[in-house]
Amino acid sequence: MAVIYLGTPVPAKFLAATVNRNFEIPENVTQNSLISSLYHRYQRDLYVITVAANFANPSVLNGITRRQAVTLDCGVKAIGVGNLNLGKPLYYMSIIVTYTLQLLRVLIAHRDKHFLVITGNAHVFTALPVLLAKLFFRLCYVPFIMGTVESPEYTGIWGVVASLTPRLIRSADATFTYVAKSALDYTKRPYLEIVYSLDEHILQLSNQVETTRSAHKPMTIMYAGTLDDRAGAGILMETIRRSGEAYHWVICGKGKLADAARDLGDQASNVDYLGVISQEEVITRLCKADLLISLRPSSNRIFSYYAKYAASAKLTDYLLSGTPVLASDVGSIAKDYRPYLNLVDGDDPATILKSIERIDETYDECLRKAQLGREFVKLHATSEYQGEKIVAFLDEVWKQWYQSQHTR
Repeated sequence: MAVIYLGTPVPAKFLAATVNRNFEIPENVTQNSLISSLYHRYQRDLYVITVAANFANPSVLNGITRRQAVTLDCGVKAIGVGNLNLGKPLYYMSIIVTYTLQLLRVLIAHRDKHFLVITGNAHVFTALPVLLAKLFFRLCYVPFIMGTVESPEYTGIWGVVASLTPRLIRSADATFTYVAKSALDYTKRPYLEIVYSLDEHILQLSNQVETTRSAHKPMTIMYAGTLDDRAGAGILMETIRRSGEAYHWVICGKGKLADAARDLGDQASNVDYLGVISQEEVITRLCKADLLISLRPSSNRIFSYYAKYAASAKLTDYLLSGTPVLASDVGSIAKDYRPYLNLVDGDDPATILKSIERIDETYDECLRKAQLGREFVKLHATSEYQGEKIVAFLDEVWKQWYQSQHTR
């Protein structure tokens, strides 16, 4: 068995300096962590296909980029496919073509091998090349559902294109995903639910923070993350307004509602809006707060969809702090995390405040639960642990697929 990974991984150093907006840090960290585990298991039987960029000069954006090799942080040499970075339509059309050509090159050059193909997400531009290749080769296809399967906010031609993804993912032989509901609702095939792996630097930082708490009056409640309505920032700020001066609130992050958060901090003496702060300070504050909050609205069709199917890496960082966490009870929360969270049903500020009052009244019990959550993620939410789970799952999927192919 050999493995082909098809996605968008690039070296972390390049991503930190590039002006190219086609790459995202969370996805890049996730992809590189996975590839490192795959490389440890499959060595020379691993082939990585990514998207080429101006690796030699990250500060310059190339409109036309040719195929080239790039060495990822784990030592794997990936082939970057050429592309036309001249607007989204041309960009996506170009990588569908070049992904397909490069995938066929690898398959033709190694006809003697049997391949399992993993794609980063199951979107059209990665899934379609695999389906085209399957017209000529027998392939076991396992997409990694890092994000949502659908994009309900897209309309017009982009809505039509996005609607292809739920259809294409049905061709998967299995999936691994952050949200079990995605696999259950869209593929009806074997799946593995995983959790976001902790960044090693974050883990080290949290271990350096003294987590022994003295009672805070009023209780300090913290939110760290994106400040927009989809991430629940609007509900959070309305909850803060209704709480009066009962609690001390700390907000950090950026987004469309950053100005509203700043105004709220200016108006209320018990609200601190910190803006974007260093990773070190975020970790320290998470560990020293009394309660962390993560709200997910379901007030309209789009918000409701993301609440069901979009996982959040935030909960892993929250649990690592050992601080009690109050989170909206939504379908995207991993089942392994649920025992360690304080869940609130609904997105009404009055209901949220009642949940906060209950936590305040039973704080010692909530703190013990949070400490168990911290130990759980330190043991299980690591790239090594999750990587071993994924590799074991892929081996089993491959075995079943291979047997089915040879009993026809």
